[in-house]
Amino acid sequence: MVTTNQAIHITKVHYNISFDFISLLFLIIVIIIPWIIGFTWIRKDAARFDQPSGIWVLLTMIFGWFAIFAYTCIRWIKQK
Repeated sequence: MVTTNQAIHITKVHYNISFDFISLLFLIIVIIIPWIIGFTWIRKDAARFDQPSGIWVLLTMIFGWFAIFAYTCIRWIKQK
């Protein structure tokens, strides 16, 4: 038979595991994925169109999704 103290302990352990997973998922979405996009797609694409690719990668590392959005807008404007 499960006592009240054991049930609370199981709930706390479950909460900590889900909290760690959510924190890790947030870290991946906000930081890791923009860095991967910056080092692969933006660096190669900026070098191909004679833009400073190193600066774009640095901006992506600092500003993340905002820099990716800015680069995409600049590329879209330059193509017109």
